Amino acid sequence: MKLSLKIDGTAAHLSVADNGRGFAPTERSRKRHGIDGMEHRVQAYGGNFVVRSAPGEGTTVSASIPLH
Repeated sequence: MKLSLKIDGTAAHLSVADNGRGFAPTERSRKRHGIDGMEHRVQAYGGNFVVRSAPGEGTTVSASIPLH
């Protein structure tokens, strides 16, 4: 697992990546609140949330939240 936190003059940027089994982001379960909950919380603060994943290639979750 790799964790990265960077803060610039306008935003905090957090990225978490693993080399696990991955998944197709378009097929993520709507029955669970994990990733969807994270996305809604980031958006509530005016931020951006991105999930990059593919079966067999791991997953990266990135969030940027404005510092205002």
